[in-house]
Amino acid sequence: MADEGLPNAYSIGRPTSGRGTMRILFFIAKFESHLRVFEPPVREMIRRGHSVHFVRTRSEDGKAVGAVDNLAREFPALSWSDAPIDVHDPWATVRDRVRRAQDYVRYVAEGYPDDSNPLIRTARRRVPADVRDLLDRHLVGSRRQLRSRILHRALRSALHAMPVPPATRDYIAAQDPDVVVVAPSFLLGLVGDQETVRAAQELSVPTALCVASWDNLRHRQLIDCDPHVTLVWNDVQRQEAIEVHGLPADRVVATGAQVYDQWFDRRPSDRAAFCERAGLPDDRPFVLYVGGALFSRTMTESQFVERWVAALRASLRPELRDTAVLVRPHPSRIRDLGAVDLDAYPGVSVWPRHDQMPVAHAAKQDFFDSLHHSAAVVGVNTSAMIEAGIAGKRVFAVLVPELSESQFETLHFRYLTQAGGGLLRVAELAEHLDDLANTLSGAGDPAEENRPFLEAFVRPHGLHVPATPMFVDAIERVAATRPKPVRSGPAELALRWAFEPLRVAYELEHGRAHRRRMIRARLARNATEL
Repeated sequence: MADEGLPNAYSIGRPTSGRGTMRILFFIAKFESHLRVFEPPVREMIRRGHSVHFVRTRSEDGKAVGAVDNLAREFPALSWSDAPIDVHDPWATVRDRVRRAQDYVRYVAEGYPDDSNPLIRTARRRVPADVRDLLDRHLVGSRRQLRSRILHRALRSALHAMPVPPATRDYIAAQDPDVVVVAPSFLLGLVGDQETVRAAQELSVPTALCVASWDNLRHRQLIDCDPHVTLVWNDVQRQEAIEVHGLPADRVVATGAQVYDQWFDRRPSDRAAFCERAGLPDDRPFVLYVGGALFSRTMTESQFVERWVAALRASLRPELRDTAVLVRPHPSRIRDLGAVDLDAYPGVSVWPRHDQMPVAHAAKQDFFDSLHHSAAVVGVNTSAMIEAGIAGKRVFAVLVPELSESQFETLHFRYLTQAGGGLLRVAELAEHLDDLANTLSGAGDPAEENRPFLEAFVRPHGLHVPATPMFVDAIERVAATRPKPVRSGPAELALRWAFEPLRVAYELEHGRAHRRRMIRARLARNATEL
């Protein structure tokens, strides 16, 4: 049963909790990937008088730390620290194995076609060999899917029966927050994020789980905790949270995609100055290629880009043969796409050639100018396509058999082709070139064509209703509740005792090695901060 006072799916308006300023404990996986997503609501929280303390749960390099340090200098009410590492948690090893097994079994239970599917292949690879062999002996035959569903429920019950990490619980208690906000990475096999929710609930602290990206709910880790509220972008994700993850409907709130609010009212800089920075000629239109975090066993993205640019230059249509091209690598794929050699093709620029995640103001402006000044945007599969749609550009996705794992096999790619009638013009290379040439000739109104998708996927309450205030409203509402502490029931305690021999066995076999890994992780994290 939902707690009294929690928001429904479409509650709008500023709450009046009467609590005054709040201390918000915000668990975030990595600043590199999540800071730009949650910076807008954090700014709004601080503007409303609240204090925010980021807790980073994974280590990363010092560049990302510099970005949050800059934000903290701008806002004294913002601080951050690393999550505690508990090298003495007796349940760490068994919890890790059960989580990884659950991720693998989940895909089998959902009926993914076969073990060649990249999702099943990745999940299976992350399972320790001894556990994987045991699972494979049971997940065979005509009743494989039924057995996997039963096993998945058993593994979920086992995770709930295990005690939360003591260091996490003690850390939250010492911070004494009004609300705990968790933005999980949803990476397969990763433990910690959802245990944070459970630890807060044991302490009677209201909890909010935030979906950071468009692909989090369909094919990543299941949400098997029970947050007081889960914040998603839209009705598509809301239905996934309810149907795929089993969350109560009255605890799932669609606020819109707050990460994209910043692009709706942004103004471009001078086109000539931008083209000079990007190494483009200023006397003709250019097509923007946006790189993605793609995965393929048969083709790199740089190989595809070379094929695509060569096809443009070999075209008989002057709109394609003479247009300039800006190739913008994804920040996580700089080594691949940033190193592509396109010097043989005049009017083609690869820029920037260094990691430039759009967090700092200058990087954001460069990214927006790339979109705004382009005549069209092309890619394979990346969230930058959504931002191109906001910028009023026609967006093309080239179907490539060698990159199919990064397109329709990912499932979330379908959102871009179906939500609100779809955003993308999807076609194989020959058809794509004709469609692109027609766009460069000025056919149609891309901004109006993009509107149904944006209203369905990015701003479900209307194009003129930003998501950030609604996101913060939901956090304030849940913080105003007084949830009862969550305690383990008799069934969970009994199951915990049943797992005790396994825990002891793993502790004896793997405990020392696990503690060594945790200590190394702590030393590595400390080293990145020096």
